[in-house]
Amino acid sequence: MIENEKSGDAVKAVTALARFFRISLSRGKTVIPVSDEVEHVRNYLMIQEMRFKNKFTYQFDVKEETKQLGTVKLILQPLVENAIKHNNLHTGQELYVWVGASREIQNNKPIMRLWVADNGVGAPKEVFEEMERCLKDDSSGQRYEKETNSIGILNVDERIKHHYGKEYGIEGIMPFEKGGTGWVIELIIPLEHEE
Repeated sequence: MIENEKSGDAVKAVTALARFFRISLSRGKTVIPVSDEVEHVRNYLMIQEMRFKNKFTYQFDVKEETKQLGTVKLILQPLVENAIKHNNLHTGQELYVWVGASREIQNNKPIMRLWVADNGVGAPKEVFEEMERCLKDDSSGQRYEKETNSIGILNVDERIKHHYGKEYGIEGIMPFEKGGTGWVIELIIPLEHEE
């Protein structure tokens, strides 16, 4: 960018990258506020937006009451990265990515629901079913990672379960549309661990 005399873009990219790494480090903390986790994703998307000009858009639907709640860090960015990585942005079809957070009650317990959705190419029904099976079975999840070299979703689930317990983590992976296009990945985290 600098060589092409796009110094404004270069400053924007370096600033987003610096903020991205600052939140990644988080002074060694494992749990950070949702607002920081969302900022981390926002910086990642800003960098990708410069890389893939006019190829995708994004929107955040993060409820105000969730912003200061604590979450294990770096759980949304890998899911957003999957949305971009596994969709062919060179086809001309615009990709749309949503990131959200809300506070809810589930099984009489307060939880935070986080989600990442996209309207991309999606995956065959068998892939959704295999991922769901792997999320329920630790050993098959490790096998799936080795066979597919796909660690993002399973790693996020494992880190949430390790920190909060087996009843939390990725609650569901489903097609965004009935025809199988796109993904919706929902996570749940307990609110007993508010920061």
